[in-house]
Amino acid sequence: MTSSSEVARLPRQAMRAVVTALLGAVLTLVGVTTATAAPPYETEAEVTDLQFTSEVVRTGSTAELTGSWSLPDNPATPAGFTMALPEGLQGVRTEFPMRTPSGEQMGSCVVDGTSLTCDLDEAYVAEHPLDLKGDFRFWVTVTTEVTEETEVTYDFGATEASVTIEPRPDSQPCTENCEVRNISTVKWGDYDPESGNFLWVVRVGAEDETGMPGGREVVVTDTVAPGHQVVPGQTVLRRTNEVVVNGNGYPSPANWVEAPVDSYQVSADGTTVTFTSEEGYFYVVDVVSEITDGGLRGTYDNAATIEVTGEEVRTVSARSQSHGGSASGVGTDVGVFALTKEVIGDAVGLEGTVFTGTYEVQESEGAEPTQHTFEVMDGETWVSPEFPAGTRVVILGEDPPTGTGQVQWADPVFSETEFVLDGGVVRDVSLTNEASVLMGQFSAAKLLTGDGAAQVPADATFTLDYSFPAGPGFESGAGELVLPVDGTAVTSPMIPAGAEVTVVEQEPGAVAGASWGAVTYSTESVRIVADEVVEMSVTNEITVTSPPSETETAPSGDDTVPSTDVTVPPDAPTPPATAGSLPSTGADGTVVAGISGLLLVSGAVLLVARRRAARRA
Repeated sequence: MTSSSEVARLPRQAMRAVVTALLGAVLTLVGVTTATAAPPYETEAEVTDLQFTSEVVRTGSTAELTGSWSLPDNPATPAGFTMALPEGLQGVRTEFPMRTPSGEQMGSCVVDGTSLTCDLDEAYVAEHPLDLKGDFRFWVTVTTEVTEETEVTYDFGATEASVTIEPRPDSQPCTENCEVRNISTVKWGDYDPESGNFLWVVRVGAEDETGMPGGREVVVTDTVAPGHQVVPGQTVLRRTNEVVVNGNGYPSPANWVEAPVDSYQVSADGTTVTFTSEEGYFYVVDVVSEITDGGLRGTYDNAATIEVTGEEVRTVSARSQSHGGSASGVGTDVGVFALTKEVIGDAVGLEGTVFTGTYEVQESEGAEPTQHTFEVMDGETWVSPEFPAGTRVVILGEDPPTGTGQVQWADPVFSETEFVLDGGVVRDVSLTNEASVLMGQFSAAKLLTGDGAAQVPADATFTLDYSFPAGPGFESGAGELVLPVDGTAVTSPMIPAGAEVTVVEQEPGAVAGASWGAVTYSTESVRIVADEVVEMSVTNEITVTSPPSETETAPSGDDTVPSTDVTVPPDAPTPPATAGSLPSTGADGTVVAGISGLLLVSGAVLLVARRRAARRA
């Protein structure tokens, strides 16, 4: 299957192929050829320790090979080596110098489709005739086809190298329920040996094969690590609204084209692209970076943040290698030291942090010491310039790292700080830093306002959700606090210092006879402070709902006022007194009616008073 990245790059690759073919034809006509090394040699270097830098390589992809070379003492010149590539490996064509640790050129190397050839400079060999040795790295394309993961051992003549080959992606056809591929948010990068630059591609994710919804504001920001920089004027936005099923049955966005130039904006430095999505389209951003350290790092990192309206900010990263290759070496009468950096501890996300320091050298007895600086990143090795054999070195220390937020750094630990350089030997020194994240907490308390506060049950609780994004030295996190109604403060677990904590209260439970109003936070976000508890409160307003109408039918029970309405015909005789009753006194009917009315009004007043007293209770 052709991946979306391959489809996206096809127009550029096709153009490069045409240009390369035309250039080759012109050079052939005028008799110009590419410079090559000069075998056969009087002294052939021995190649050892050849190995792939990756454990698993996919058919059709590139892989890096590294190895070591050495010459016998006092070699006859010309001196160098040629290593033929076995079947299944094709060299990525390039040329590169062989340099000493101080950067002086001591030879040159050429990679073509079938071999690696390195030629040592005769003048350098004459000046450094003893213990000549060094390292090299270069790239090949793996063409060995497999149907399942297979370990393959390649024979280079005097040495071998093994690697596990995995089949091409989607090599097994799909006939039903084939999921759409290549729509998630991701970033990747490829090195272009012709230009010496990297092409980084940021894919803005879509939920399904229908593409993005329309009207979303999107901001893509690219960030490169030390060693390379974005090339202004080459950042573009591409899009497609076509999904194509490939030969193996998998649907994937295809036929990418550059978006109309008036539909997006690019910052002057080329690092930021802003656009509004159109419904049904998929989008990718192309960013070009150029190497600024001469290829010394070999591996280069790049990250990007994608902000889409209504969605969480996403961060993606990628790493790519320059396929240009490199070679190094050193001879006697000079020495160097190599400083390898390692960061340990619980802090994370510190990739790209640059560590600097100073050291002092005294080249000979009685000579004035001179100070120099070093610069190294985690997992890398910095190599000093060449100094005469016998030079005394004193490492003075490391500067405190900067730009790492609330990360706490322990004192740097060097494996050794004073030593003498031997001729033709690389002195290995390790530098270890322990990085830990300072921690703090926050607390929250519940407050109630309004005339309905008394109706909230005494055992009621409120759930407060909190979250914070990743920061220097720590990853993102989230949790919840359960707050009691009595106002007791609840303290969070330990949270990295410097984290910006956002809180949101869940909907509180219903309370009979009352309704919840607005929620008020004493602060919208909390910044965690090391070794402190930052306090905040959450206030809820609650009010009593409207009381029932006073004309409602009185409830049954002891408080019921009996009816006094009796219908008596005007001409009806006075009923006789029954046993146990009081005799009639002959009172006026008007008086009786008046007394009855007063009794009725009194009963109603008593009923209303009882109900109001019950509500206040």
